[in-house]
Amino acid sequence: MGTFNTVTHFKHFYLTPLFFFAICLLSSCASTPKKYETGYFGLFDTYTSIIIYAKNEGEFKRCADGIHDRLLELHRYFDIYDTYDGVNNLKTVNDMAGVAPVPVRGEIIGLLQFSKEMYYETNGAFNIALGPVLSIWRDYREAGVQHPEGAAPPPMEILLEASAHTDIEKLIIDAERMTVFLTEPGMSIDVGAVAKGYAAQLVVEQLTDGVSVIMDIGGNIVAVGKPPGKRGLWNVGVMNPDKETGADELLTTLKTESAAVVTSGDYQRYYEADGVRYGHIVDPYTLMPAARYRSVTVVHADSGLADALSTALFILPYDDGLKTAERFGAAVMWMTRGDEIYKNERFERYESEKK
Repeated sequence: MGTFNTVTHFKHFYLTPLFFFAICLLSSCASTPKKYETGYFGLFDTYTSIIIYAKNEGEFKRCADGIHDRLLELHRYFDIYDTYDGVNNLKTVNDMAGVAPVPVRGEIIGLLQFSKEMYYETNGAFNIALGPVLSIWRDYREAGVQHPEGAAPPPMEILLEASAHTDIEKLIIDAERMTVFLTEPGMSIDVGAVAKGYAAQLVVEQLTDGVSVIMDIGGNIVAVGKPPGKRGLWNVGVMNPDKETGADELLTTLKTESAAVVTSGDYQRYYEADGVRYGHIVDPYTLMPAARYRSVTVVHADSGLADALSTALFILPYDDGLKTAERFGAAVMWMTRGDEIYKNERFERYESEKK
């Protein structure tokens, strides 16, 4: 299958007079910008931190408020757990599975179309229609964390029953009528593997030229522009999954500008049962948590693509993952369960010692 340009895809839906607005209208004053930081909990069920270089505190606050407000809006659209007054979001779509199409905003249409394309581009490794299976694993993981003495994996028979309701072809997106319909009862969408990255990309598309911003949305790093200084590059560390054992905290440090760095791993959301670790990234082929790698890090100019790819490459065998990464022009580092490190050439160019 051929590649597609997701940046063009985003602009096709959002950078129109109806939806477009600019964030961070920074002054062109020649004074040296200062570094400001802020952060907040709650958006996309995680912590978000932002660094902005601005002329003064007022300019920083306007920019930070604009980013926060847009992320909050997108969080509500993409939420699969809660409803909001006057908003048809993805929970609304899930609740109406098998009942009727749901009118939604263009941001939701775009996210779902992009996700559906990524399903085909990754041979099904990335599947937002896997919601029924992911929901079962989520319940067992929460129970296993709260009551480790009784932790266990879910029985395969209930996973197989849930998997009968994960056909992405039954996700009907009508861009002309701006509706989404899950045609089969029992279906549900789960965009946890892409929502943060996709939302961040929408924010990036609405930032004005010349800004210097770096956002960390629950570990999804998105850098915009360059920080002031001779080097003019952002430093982004990649966490070592084995840091609890006394190993170095970082696997490597990257230097980048205007790019996203996203890592998927088994070391934050997981539980253990009978000595086996069960992570949160589920392989749609086996219905079990993917177990080839400890972490996969993707660097790409497009945050949504980097987010989706990091999950798909965590599931795919190395050779298939490498081919997929090359097709998209992504820089990738894999860390296996045996602590072996593999990198493609694009990734090595970002490492600090290569600069």
